[in-house]
Amino acid sequence: MEQQFDKTKFSFTELFLNTNGKTSVTKAIGFGASFVCITMFVAMMIFYMVHPAESETVLLFIDKIITFFGISAGLMGIKSISSSFGQNHRVTIDNTAEKKEEKKPDPVE
Repeated sequence: MEQQFDKTKFSFTELFLNTNGKTSVTKAIGFGASFVCITMFVAMMIFYMVHPAESETVLLFIDKIITFFGISAGLMGIKSISSSFGQNHRVTIDNTAEKKEEKKPDPVE
């Protein structure tokens, strides 16, 4: 049985959220840098095919692009990994509503 893609369940903004639901800047920067790296990689591959005389220089650029892509992919994943191991992954209980109910003064008779 083939599983269908349900576009109502997909949210592009969830790609940039931490486990606590807040927006992660490192994931957003990692996504942007990954997009730039993929674009540059495709451009360098086309340049490599068009100008084979410059192959040594192009291969050096491709090596740097792959390294930078690894760093940017690491930025996207580091928040998910670190929040599950670090102290940032805490469960907090908001009991301010209970405190407000307790502090209500008794009506004067």
